[in-house]
Amino acid sequence: MGIWTPWGLSDSNTALAPGIGSYSTPSHGGIHLDAEHNKKMPDSIRAEDGWYEEDCEWAKVALIFPEAFKPEHVEMAINTLKNWLPHEYEAVTGIKVNPGESHALREEIWKEQHKNHLQTVSASGSCSWLKLPEGMVG
Repeated sequence: MGIWTPWGLSDSNTALAPGIGSYSTPSHGGIHLDAEHNKKMPDSIRAEDGWYEEDCEWAKVALIFPEAFKPEHVEMAINTLKNWLPHEYEAVTGIKVNPGESHALREEIWKEQHKNHLQTVSASGSCSWLKLPEGMVG
């Protein structure tokens, strides 16, 4: 029988280390820290419930508990944090992230540089359901 996670009932789980478990569900998954391990997470990156989702949050756990991960996974975690959660990485490590290392920082810079410009996020050419005049884009 599975364990209830924030993403539903787990269909598999793996102990990474005592108090650190990886859980999967049909839709998502992540890492859970027991209360003792979660207290060791820095305040700036701690999840109150001890759950760290599998897309980016897992990397926080790997950064703080590298002994629970393979060295190549710790390297992936550092790259994930720099790329997607650079402010959290900087807060914990004190190491400045270069925009060249971070999609998130480059996006922040672009948005700041273009905050007063009109931006198109979607466009559609002629299609029967949109009823656009010939040659126009909506």
